[in-house]
Amino acid sequence: MSRLLKPKVQCLLWGMFLLLAGVEVRAQNGGVEFVSLEVVLGETVTYDFYSQPPYSPQIDQYGVYPMYGTADLPGPGPLGVPGQNTLIYTPTTIVPAIDTVFIKYWVWENNNYTTVDLTIEILIKPSIVHAVDDYTETMEGTPVIIDVLSNDWTNGQALAIADVPLVNNGTFTLNQDSTLLGFIPAPGFSGVANLNYTICDDAGTCDMAVVTIGVMPNNMPVEDTLYLTTGKETARAILVNLEGFALVSGPDHGSIDFSSADYPIYTPEAGFYNDYDAVTFEKVENNTTYLVHVVFHVLDIDPANTFVKDDQAYTPKGEPIVIDVVGNDLGGANLNGVMVTLQPSHGTAFPAGTGKFEYTPNPGFSGIDQFVYRAFSPDWSVVEYGTVYVTVSNHVPTHSTFQLGTPKYVPLVLGYNVPIYGYNFSVTVEPDYGTVEYLPGVQTVTRNGQTFTGYNMLIYTPDSTLAVPGIIDEFEIEYCVVSDNCPTAEVKIDIEILDIDVAADQFCLGENCVWAGDTNVDGVVDMRDLLPLGLSMGEVGIQRPNPDLTQWYGQFGEDWNNIFSPQSAYDLKHIDADGNGIIGAQDTSAINQFYWNEHTLTAEGAGPQIDVPLYFYQQEVLPVDEGDLVKLDIWLGDPN
Repeated sequence: MSRLLKPKVQCLLWGMFLLLAGVEVRAQNGGVEFVSLEVVLGETVTYDFYSQPPYSPQIDQYGVYPMYGTADLPGPGPLGVPGQNTLIYTPTTIVPAIDTVFIKYWVWENNNYTTVDLTIEILIKPSIVHAVDDYTETMEGTPVIIDVLSNDWTNGQALAIADVPLVNNGTFTLNQDSTLLGFIPAPGFSGVANLNYTICDDAGTCDMAVVTIGVMPNNMPVEDTLYLTTGKETARAILVNLEGFALVSGPDHGSIDFSSADYPIYTPEAGFYNDYDAVTFEKVENNTTYLVHVVFHVLDIDPANTFVKDDQAYTPKGEPIVIDVVGNDLGGANLNGVMVTLQPSHGTAFPAGTGKFEYTPNPGFSGIDQFVYRAFSPDWSVVEYGTVYVTVSNHVPTHSTFQLGTPKYVPLVLGYNVPIYGYNFSVTVEPDYGTVEYLPGVQTVTRNGQTFTGYNMLIYTPDSTLAVPGIIDEFEIEYCVVSDNCPTAEVKIDIEILDIDVAADQFCLGENCVWAGDTNVDGVVDMRDLLPLGLSMGEVGIQRPNPDLTQWYGQFGEDWNNIFSPQSAYDLKHIDADGNGIIGAQDTSAINQFYWNEHTLTAEGAGPQIDVPLYFYQQEVLPVDEGDLVKLDIWLGDPN
């Protein structure tokens, strides 16, 4: 679920409260009446009551209430009208809360007018949207209309399709009110197509799901074979049109579940892997027998752990590090029998306390090492294994000279996005047309109305009197890893003063800036920025004011309060390259447009975590010219 604010824990608490509160609860005792209502953020709730003429009801102000919204009666100001009245309450808060409205009105009882003090307690709850994946089928070249909202739900109103950020093997259409999604297969295509869609309610809460479309060939082959892969004891859906087919053979080493209304599911039996299983489906139609064979390659991949999670740690060359391997595991210090079962190849790992191990790299080693540990559940009934990946590197800068830029009069904050802390900078040559300041350690700074936080930041500020944009200023620094013989590296930084007048709503410093295309916030636009974009496809947040993609400079973006991952901990706003508030395929254009651009110091990597072969196969071997489209099959790994 994507939202400007994502109060998942609060949703849980409010949901528990709803079971007690209900939608409307009334209690009356003489001249006192209590009513409990609920309303979704961004919507309006009403309450009808009758005030005996000729008296008009009124909203009473007690203290600060109502404090989270506005309450109105049909009359002037806080007064209503004699007779039937409708209270209209609209939340003004953006987070869940409980508000109270106090009303005094009159009833005719026992030949007398009696005042009633009405207390209305209003539960303001978050809007919840949940999109559920869909599956459908169509024939080759035949469009299909998909009611994707039929299995999606919300506690708000006006659920609609907000965007289709990604579609393959075809195109999509939307009806006028964006409630039905159409898919048109690409000419000549048959197979499995997918599209991502994002739904939102009228409160701006959104979620994303995937539609899988099986496109069947018009001329059905008499016999066909589908090849699928799965891991040990891991279920695999068979996404093929099997209408009218019956299972006639197999599987020999697993089971088929037909309980799904859309497709059967295969699960390999325990202990079966590094081998093949198969099933055959048969249909007889017009005296012709059709066969569909499905072959499963069950790989030696363990099912996902339930409580042990892999770990990542980072240390400079030659520097030991203590790693709390159970710190991210479910159960934590309550897990039992925690021990190393496979020592690292380029160092040692020894116990250093409950659930902790001290890793020491071998002298001179730089790269990625790993070791394996085991842990039993708190009741000793289940054992699981986790892998600890340790990156050993001094993370030296990638260049001896960096070429950066900043608009005139706009400071440039230079951070160093590395996962170690034992380093520092020193300025050895000052700039000619500005100043550079080194802020050691973790500091929160306010400059030019912007507040930002960083570690060991360098802040370059061009002279405010500089009237010759396009000039290149330069300064030099030394990078020192404390455990190394300093300086570890000497770096020159060239900064071009760009002739850009930054609008007030685009001005930014530090992590407030979005650099279009640098989706992983590592300081450079490259192929690695595609992965966060793909994993976040369809997420929705706050649009950027007046995004400018004609030039590359940092532009202000409100946080979506939605991080990419616990390990990365950067906000999804950085992935929305075009600033339209939806992460979609169009955001890839900024990666192409600003490829290899840098906006801060970048560090050398430590190499890949795994060494596997990578193959590219060209479907057709033909001469190609610049600008031609070439399709390649990509294979990662081999049968070994």
